[in-house]
Amino acid sequence: MKTNALKEDKILIREDIRRILVIRLAKTGDVLLTTPFVRNLRSVFPAARIDYIVGRVAGHVLRGNPHISELIISDKKIFSKIVKKRSYDLAIDFMGVEATARLCRLSGARYRAGIYGRDFGDYNILLDKPPRNTSVTDYFLSLFKKIGIKNYKHYTPEINLISAEKKYADNRLRRLKNRIIGIQPACDLKGRLWPATNFARLGDSLAKKYRSDVIIFQGPGEEKVALKMKECMKEKVNLMPVLSLRRYLAILSRCALFIANEGGQLHMAMALRVPTIGLFCSLDHKYWFFYKNKFRKILSKNMRGISVIKVLREVEKLDKNE
Repeated sequence: MKTNALKEDKILIREDIRRILVIRLAKTGDVLLTTPFVRNLRSVFPAARIDYIVGRVAGHVLRGNPHISELIISDKKIFSKIVKKRSYDLAIDFMGVEATARLCRLSGARYRAGIYGRDFGDYNILLDKPPRNTSVTDYFLSLFKKIGIKNYKHYTPEINLISAEKKYADNRLRRLKNRIIGIQPACDLKGRLWPATNFARLGDSLAKKYRSDVIIFQGPGEEKVALKMKECMKEKVNLMPVLSLRRYLAILSRCALFIANEGGQLHMAMALRVPTIGLFCSLDHKYWFFYKNKFRKILSKNMRGISVIKVLREVEKLDKNE
């Protein structure tokens, strides 16, 4: 039997909330978009224990987050893990699939929240249908209003690096004396790649005009595209090897500018407060609508329709706003 509303209370009673469980089994960028919610959750419930169930890869971006008490990595034993804990007061499922709904129920929480259109009968709080062009971040934050809480104020995704990671980046980049411009020419979205030859021309122009050190980022499976960009460049360029995610983030945090195709790497750059330009052939407003400061979106139905000159103009606009 589905329970779409709380039977005993119209709104959540804050004093009842001592242990909170957040669930989001998604890609890295999608998980990052929940960090403003977690930060606000900590502000509202400063003494509560906040646990977060996340996938192994995406969990790396939540490491060091001071607002999370424990990262619980989802694996084959995740259901038994939650059954053993089974003492939560509030469980929030931001995934909305059958498995995560079951985790929500197994948490033992009195208050169990789910997203619109994904009620498996395990929730007693459901988010309303989001208005058109509402960002994912704003939609998650709307849960606070749903449970009668209005005093939230944080909207920006965040990544927390530790001192050892920052030191690694400084040591790795110590030979670079100019400001660093990072470019990632590949992504995991097939058919949405700006040509590597265009990235090479862009890198040459940026190195000359801004007297900058250009570094090329690459993830697993992106080696061929990254190498092609390097081979097509005339100016000196630094090709980063495929790094662990945390080392990638540390290097990325030292960039004065980051340019890449659509994908989670853009979310990571913005979470690190790095001025960013994203190249898109389609734009899903729920993921990109809320980024405003230090972020430029270049949109074209055909990626080849984006000229190098157009990207350079956006770089100039960002540079003037610094």
